Amino acid sequence: MLKFLRIFSATDARLLIIVVACLLSLTAWRVNFVSGQDQPTSPTPDEKGSRAAFLAAATVLAHPRCVNCHAAGDKPTQNENSRVHKGIKLQRGDKPLTIEVAVLERPKDPDRILSLVRGDENLVPQLGILAVDLDERATPLLPPLRRLSGVVVAGVVTPNQGNEDNLHLGDVIYSINGLAVNGLADLKAVAKTMRHGQNVALYIERLGQLQYLTLDAE
Repeated sequence: MLKFLRIFSATDARLLIIVVACLLSLTAWRVNFVSGQDQPTSPTPDEKGSRAAFLAAATVLAHPRCVNCHAAGDKPTQNENSRVHKGIKLQRGDKPLTIEVAVLERPKDPDRILSLVRGDENLVPQLGILAVDLDERATPLLPPLRRLSGVVVAGVVTPNQGNEDNLHLGDVIYSINGLAVNGLADLKAVAKTMRHGQNVALYIERLGQLQYLTLDAE
């Protein structure tokens, strides 16, 4: 084979190798075609569901009402044609005015966590609080946190009288009496075992700071 290749130039040799490779690929394809192995497989139910979910999300993200708020430039856009928002037009007396309005990101708002409460299922009477899981609904309403799981204080029902400090709205509870709290179910399970007046040690995050807090169980 090497002696045969010396007859040709380097370019001819490369072309010959490409032709041979194509012939081998064609032969392999023909074998697979005859055996039926080249038939495309149908997508699995999971693949179909994933595609549908992706397309649904893409439709929302690409909609002008979404894109308008996340414009590529330094000015927001409006309406279906995404025209640049030039300000607010108003009438002051007999004089029309246009006022430029800065677009600001809404700050984290722990007060909105209360909207996640569904009733008694969120009540932890031993601590006098309403609480919710630290999940994909609560996380966007809070400042950046040090951990990914825990319980968020959504409201204080009865301020603890046995300590000067109390749990505050937006506090995130990570452990209780040394036991990890990964969700509301964990917190309620431990709280149910407490006696009235029992000392409780909580490991929490408040305004970006980790700290211990001691309370008396209700």
